This record gives sequence, structure tokens and C-alpha cells, in this order.
Amino acid sequence: MGKNKNQSLSKKQREALIEEKLLEKKKKRTKIALIAVLSVVVAAAVAVGAWLYFDKVLFSEEATFERDLIKNTHKENPEKSPLEKSGLKNGDFTYALYEDGTATLSYYWGDAKELKVPEKIDGHTVMTIGQSCFYNKTDLKRIEFPDSVKYFEEYAFQNAGITEVTIPEENTIIREGTFVYCTALKKITLPEGAERIESGAFFGCTSLEKVSLSEKLKSIGSYAFSECTALKELNLPEGLERAEENAFSKCKALEKINLPEKMKTVGPYMLSECSSLKEIAVPSKIKELPEALFYNCTSLEGVTLPETLEKIGLSAFYNCTSLKTLDIPEAVTEIGDYAFCYCYLLDGVTPPENLKKLGAYAFVDCKALTSMYIPEKITEIPEYCYAGCTSLTDITIPDTVKKIGDYAFAECDSVKRVVVPEGVEHIGICSFWKMDSILTIDLPMSLLSIGEGAFADGNELTIRCYQEDSFAWEYATERRINVEISKKD
Repeated sequence: MGKNKNQSLSKKQREALIEEKLLEKKKKRTKIALIAVLSVVVAAAVAVGAWLYFDKVLFSEEATFERDLIKNTHKENPEKSPLEKSGLKNGDFTYALYEDGTATLSYYWGDAKELKVPEKIDGHTVMTIGQSCFYNKTDLKRIEFPDSVKYFEEYAFQNAGITEVTIPEENTIIREGTFVYCTALKKITLPEGAERIESGAFFGCTSLEKVSLSEKLKSIGSYAFSECTALKELNLPEGLERAEENAFSKCKALEKINLPEKMKTVGPYMLSECSSLKEIAVPSKIKELPEALFYNCTSLEGVTLPETLEKIGLSAFYNCTSLKTLDIPEAVTEIGDYAFCYCYLLDGVTPPENLKKLGAYAFVDCKALTSMYIPEKITEIPEYCYAGCTSLTDITIPDTVKKIGDYAFAECDSVKRVVVPEGVEHIGICSFWKMDSILTIDLPMSLLSIGEGAFADGNELTIRCYQEDSFAWEYATERRINVEISKKD
């Protein structure tokens, strides 16, 4: 970004730039979703055209939905029995029949507020609640199941109005989207043998206040509890090994959650926007904090990181505005882009000696940061790394650094002197821009380039260099900046 030194980069502009950069990082992840959306739009357009062209009865909404029920019926039931017939009707139910004589309810066409599911339908034992069986039944508040019902399939209760449900013990897997958008659901108890919760199982259950998880639970899928905005506390079982992307994101009321020691995997954005969460301890088996793990956790004050941690990922603590201090383990070798961006109260944080890579925008607007330390294995201070750290009074750069990136220390206006060590070859655009308190800056013989607007405006600034024919001397004299020769120590 090539801004003139006289231009002002406001906080709002900088935030917009950072958001733009974050969106670029996510392009690959959103490409598939965009293709899927376009596919849905095209499919819908074709369906509408067909409806207009052909007979309205043949292509009615009900007929189309019934065909989808048949298409989505599983070829075998959970007991591995092959499908015999599908699309069968009895009263308010459409069902499928399997060779073992059991039935799966495909869809409920009624509008009852309370429902008792039959044990048998046309003489066949009802064993499974099928995919999307109670889809969009928002008026249905209570369902009573017979003992014969053993399994719930994907999206079985999507957007239904149920307030409470008992999941049969045979469900060792809670299927994808089973209770998605059940906004009236307040309480759920998993079967004792449940080992896996699949993607989006309880997504958008905005009234869910209590969840009892199985002690045998091993994994929680992506978005499984995302947007459960009434959930305040969650006790994860000790045997849990992994929780995927966005598993608990946007659980805005969540104040307490434990991450068991056996956990090996925590997914990107897993706890993002849990704005009531105050404390968390990361398990010792976690080697990397993934992308945006604590993104927008604005109440987060205490985080315990394991000594085995090796990497703090992209935006890991982005906008954690209550975080004041953090002990970074010595094993950490990389701090990702935007890692502590907008952590306004953060001061007590010291990068470890083993750090090899420091991300762009890593400490942007950490306004409480009074001192900084850059380990000697760092060779580049990237763009915007410490921009807007207005309480920073001392900048110490190791002689291993070769490049100081664009806007790296912009708006650090409490600093009065900067010593750029021998070895630095490039100073980027506006690297020390708008540092209005700076009086002197020492520039090395090794310097080869200085970007436009690198230093603050003002007649009081003095550049100190070692000899008159140096690049720094020529730079200062050309721009009529005060310059003086200093002796090497």
C-alpha cells in the first residue's frame, strides 16, 4: 500500500484494510460455498421454468417434495437392511419399508402441536425417524416416541418447534443437522454411548440452555453447537479428542467451557465470538492455536497456554479487548498474522527466544503495550506489526533484522528515539510514520532503501548516520531533514 507521508491513515481506514486482508485469506474457503450457492440458484431457476412450462399439478410443491423424500431415502436402514419400498403413505406419514420389515418415517404431513409416533405403521415396526421427517414443523412442541424408535437420521427435526427430546440410546452418532434451528429446544441429553456429534447437529438452537454430553464422546463436528446463544456452561467429557471448525462459535452467553487434556485437535474459529467467555486453559496435546480460535472473545481475560505449544495462528486472539497479559511458551516459533490485533489492553506479553516468524498486523492497536521485544531469530518486521501501539516508549530492533515492513511502527507516537541496527537493508513505506514525538533516529551503513513517508514530519527530527556518503546521509539531505554524523560505539 503506497500512501504519501502527508496522508493520514485513520483507525477506521486501518480496520477496513485489516478486514479486507482477512477476507482475502478466506477466499479459498468460501469458493466452494459460492459455487454451491450458484448451483442452488441455477437449480431453482430450472425448477421454476419447468413448473411454468409443464402441468402445475405434476410439478406442485408437494409432489416435488415427495420425490425428494424418495430420493433422499437411505438404501439401507441403520441395521444395514436393504430398502424394499419408499414413498409409502399412511395417514399423516410418508414412510419407507426395509427388507427386515422395519419402517423409517420419511415425513410428517400433519400440523399437530403434540404428537405420539405410532409403534407400527401398516403392521411394520417404526424403527427410524428419517431425514427431514419433521422439517419446518414449527408448531410441533412435543413428540412422544415408542420404544421401537431407535435412530434419528440427518436433519430429522430441522426447524421444528420441539422444546425437549430424549435421544434413543442406540444413537452412538448424533447425525449431521439433526436439530438444526430448533430454536425452542431448551434441554438435550445425549445417550450414554454417544461417541460422535456430527456437523451442525445443534446449530442455531438459540434457546438451548443445558446439554448433557456422553462420557464416551470422542469428537464434535464443525458448527455442532454454533449460535447456541443461550448456552452458558458446557462440560466437555474427559475422553473428548477433537472439536472441529466453529464447533462453539457465536455462543455469546457461554461463560465456562473446559478443554479436556486428551484433546488433540481444536478447529479454526472453534470458540470465536464467545463474547462472555472469561478464562480458558489450552490442553497440553495442542501444538498449534488454529486460525481465529478466540476471535472476538471480547471478555477473555485469562488464557493458559501449554509449554508444548509451537504456533499461534492467524487471528488467534483478534479483538480480545479484555486480554491484559499472556505468557507465550518458549516452544513457540511462529506468531501468525493479526494474532493480537486490537487487543487494546494487552501489555504483559513477550515473544520467546525461539520465535522465527512474526506475522503482519500481529500487534496492531495494542494501545497499552509499553515495551516490545523482538527475538534475534527474526529477520523481518512485517507490515503494520506494531502500528498504533501508542503507549510504546522503546523500540529495540536486533541486528538480525534485514527488513522493516510498511507501517511497521506507524503511529507509535510515544517513542522519542529509534536505533536501526547495522544489518537492516530496507525500511518500508511509512514504517515510522506519524511518530510525532520522535527526535532522533539512527540509521546504519547497511541501508539500501527507504520507502516513501518512512518518518514522521517535523523540523525537530534528526537522522544520525556514520558517514556523509552513506545512503542515509543522501536521503536526509535530499529531503532537508536534520542530519548529523555519529561515531560507532
